[in-house]
Amino acid sequence: MKNIIVAIILFAMALIADPAKITIAELNTKAETIVDQEITFIGVAEHVCAHGGQKLYATDGTNKFKITPSKEIGAFNSNMSGEKFTFVGFVREFKLDNDYLDKWEAELDAAGAKKAEEDTPKNCEYDKNSTSKDEKHADNSVYKQIADLREQIKNTEKGYLSYFSVECTSFTKE
Repeated sequence: MKNIIVAIILFAMALIADPAKITIAELNTKAETIVDQEITFIGVAEHVCAHGGQKLYATDGTNKFKITPSKEIGAFNSNMSGEKFTFVGFVREFKLDNDYLDKWEAELDAAGAKKAEEDTPKNCEYDKNSTSKDEKHADNSVYKQIADLREQIKNTEKGYLSYFSVECTSFTKE
């Protein structure tokens, strides 16, 4: 009985200590089925975001995948670009739905209203209100992007769009 318990404990420790190894190609096809699971994969840091190192795109030469740093890592360093690493982390899913888009659009509207208020002379209330919301949005590519995303959501069975990434908890240079 003791041997069975020890074997179970050793097996569980092996699972915890050695996250599932996967390729970037498999990650791209299986991400939806392994959300919140810890994985290990090898890739070349193709791009590190210059805006604080909060995104890194790893590639196997053909496929690529987005990686974000965990709180423990904090940020990726731009000198990682072009280097090969083993990454360990958890697959995460971001669900973009109409509620998210509503909040985004409201933020844009609020920012636009504030800018219009700053740009309009204080004594001219008519000018602030003379353009309809649709006219204000007509030439704004962000509003077009939101409209395009709403159309994509409408065409899904899930009612949202999924974007997958790996939250990296550790990495080592190969």
